[in-house]
Amino acid sequence: MGGIYSRVAARHGVDAPAEVLNERFENAWGPAKKVGSSIEKEWWRGLVEKVFEPYHVPAGDAFFDDIFDSFREPSSWQIYPDVLDTLAQLKEKGVRLAIASNWDERLPPLLDALGLSGHFEKKFISFDVGVAKPDIRFFRRALEDMKSDPIETAHVGDDPEEDIKGAEAAGIRAYLINRKRKPINSRMMSDLSEILLRI
Repeated sequence: MGGIYSRVAARHGVDAPAEVLNERFENAWGPAKKVGSSIEKEWWRGLVEKVFEPYHVPAGDAFFDDIFDSFREPSSWQIYPDVLDTLAQLKEKGVRLAIASNWDERLPPLLDALGLSGHFEKKFISFDVGVAKPDIRFFRRALEDMKSDPIETAHVGDDPEEDIKGAEAAGIRAYLINRKRKPINSRMMSDLSEILLRI
C-alpha cells in the first residue's frame, strides 16, 4: 500500500517514503474502517487525507483521484500463490463459492481483470448490498440470494470483527485467515478445503 501511495505522490511532487505511508495507513485503517456502514469514494478520501496529514499535498481532486484510480489497476494487486488452486479444487468438488466483501464499485471489474470472477457464483459487495460486514443484514442477504442454509455455509476472512463475529451472528461458521501472523502453505489451504467440504 505504502509503495503505491509513495509512487503516486511522487508524480504530484510530494516526497513521502513508502515505509512511512505504510505505517500511517495501518494506523489510520483500524479506527477508520469501523466508522461507516460502507466503503465508498468519500470514505477513502478521508483515509487518504489522514495518511498524508504531515505532507503538503496539492489542493483539488487530482491527487486523490490518482491514488483512488491506481487501485483499479490489476498491477496494484497480487494474488497469493495458494488462492487459485484452492478455488479450483473447491469448485471441482462442488462447493458453491461467493465473494462477500466490504468494497466499492472498483471491485467487480478488478476481479474480472485478475481472472478471479469465474470462480464465484455470486458477488456480495457492500457498495451494492447497501450495508457492510459485520452488519447481520449483509450476511442474511447473501444467504437469501444463495438460497443457502447458515448451518451449511462457511465464511472465510481476515478480519476478526467483520468476518468472524459478523458471520457467526448470522449463524454461519467462520474461519479466520491471518497471513501476517503466519504464512499460509498449501497444506493449510488443503486442510481448509477439507473443512469446507465437510460442512
